[in-house]
Amino acid sequence: HGGGYRDWENVYSELKDFEIYFDSSFTLDYLLDKKDPGLIKLYRDKEDYMIFGSDSPWRSQQGDTEKVMKSDFFNNEQKEKLLYSNVKRMLGI
Repeated sequence: HGGGYRDWENVYSELKDFEIYFDSSFTLDYLLDKKDPGLIKLYRDKEDYMIFGSDSPWRSQQGDTEKVMKSDFFNNEQKEKLLYSNVKRMLGI
C-alpha cells in the first residue's frame, strides 16, 4: 500500500532516508489516474525500493500488471524494477 494507504506525503517524509521496500498494492489508481503528488514523489525517489503487489483477491494481479505495462508513467527500466528486479534483489536471488 505504498507504506501507508493515502498518507503518502507523510510516508515519504518519514521514510525517505531508509532503504526499505514499498509495495504497489492499491496505489496504481492513485498514481496513474488521480496523479497523487505524494505518491508520485514516493515512486520517483524510491523506484529501487518499489515492488509489485496486487493485494489479491481484492485486486487483480493480471489487471494491475497490465496497468503497469501499458502505462507511460513508467519507462521500461522502471517497469522491470517494479515487476521483477527489485523483489529479486530484496530476496537475495
